[in-house]
Amino acid sequence: MLDETLAGRTWLVGDRLSYADFRVASVLPFAAEARLPLDGYRHIEDWHARLMDLDAWRSPFEGLD
Repeated sequence: MLDETLAGRTWLVGDRLSYADFRVASVLPFAAEARLPLDGYRHIEDWHARLMDLDAWRSPFEGLD
């Protein structure tokens, strides 16, 4: 459902980054450990990459392995 929602959008709500993006994406750094099947969901992958381009988003998760 999330991948479909992100189709044709840059961010979740409107045309701007919002709290919704951060709130929904907060689980993504832990996707592998949580065994979330995200492979193949291109729109989610692209959205997550856009978030990871933001220093303020990426920095809190640096070093998590």
